[in-house]
Amino acid sequence: MGNAQKGKCKKDSLAAWLTPRQKLLCQETLELMKDDLPRLGLIVFTRFFETEPNLKRVFPKIVKMNDSNQLELDTDMEVLGRHASTVMHSLGAAVESLDHDGFFEGIIKNIGQSHQRRNVTPRMIEKLWPSLSYGLKEVLIDSYTKEVAGAWKKVFFYLCRHMKYGMNLTEDEEKTSDGS
Repeated sequence: MGNAQKGKCKKDSLAAWLTPRQKLLCQETLELMKDDLPRLGLIVFTRFFETEPNLKRVFPKIVKMNDSNQLELDTDMEVLGRHASTVMHSLGAAVESLDHDGFFEGIIKNIGQSHQRRNVTPRMIEKLWPSLSYGLKEVLIDSYTKEVAGAWKKVFFYLCRHMKYGMNLTEDEEKTSDGS
């Protein structure tokens, strides 16, 4: 199954997912909010924890557990802020590299592998979209048009697709794809 996914992913270029206009919209709006990425990240993850409270357990360094190993409502805002900022800067770097398919896909594949090691599933990542859309609207305000939202959604799910590819790699496939 990994090989089928691998082949399918390689044939699936960014140009097949995103028009030049959509790519430009994402890059232009990223530029508008470049200085607000940490704030965007906090908005996104705060909203994510509100709408998907059952996924808090995937963030043990952020969400506090009590003595009975039950989830606490509290979050470590400092750690959350760092994680949120890292995620948004990674998203920004991915959008900046949209013109370089191979580089872009390699970065995203590695991020997928990293998430897989933390037992994050592709479905969990996909559940982040409504919160990301909410955050983009909060930060971009009037610049977050229907067209911009559609472009960001396509980029997000393209990212999810390549992260899933990284998550599904076996150790042998990982070595082969790295050229080892």
